[in-house]
Amino acid sequence: MIRFICLYLSYLLRKMKDFRKVRYNGFTVVHSFAGSSIQIGKGTTFNSGPLSNLLGLYQRCIVVARHGGKIRIGENCGISGSTIYSMNSIDVGNDVLVGGNCKIIDNDFHPLSCEQRTENREQRTENREQRTENREQRTECYFNEAN
Repeated sequence: MIRFICLYLSYLLRKMKDFRKVRYNGFTVVHSFAGSSIQIGKGTTFNSGPLSNLLGLYQRCIVVARHGGKIRIGENCGISGSTIYSMNSIDVGNDVLVGGNCKIIDNDFHPLSCEQRTENREQRTENREQRTENREQRTECYFNEAN
């Protein structure tokens, strides 16, 4: 319950910060941990309400940056019931639509082997750079493995 209250207060603070810039339809989790950052462009809409997308949303929008992760969402984007979670870098271009219940992550969270899972968290996650192009230029999404 305390976690929900803290997340909701964080949501209200973010909503005030983005007033008249970003539209939040329903409770959206947007949180950056210390040393991480989230930038959201003007005209972006987050649809988290159960009736905000006729596809049917299984969850609210969740945007989280941690362990130094950076998320940049361009202008005039639409995101419906999706998760964007960064421990490295995710860049969503201008005019990009992220479909209902999509997951965009740049890490594996944990390896498959039990021995590797017990090692240091920063050493065990594989980071991948994520980038989407502006809709005017292309309609493709690129997932590049960082070396």
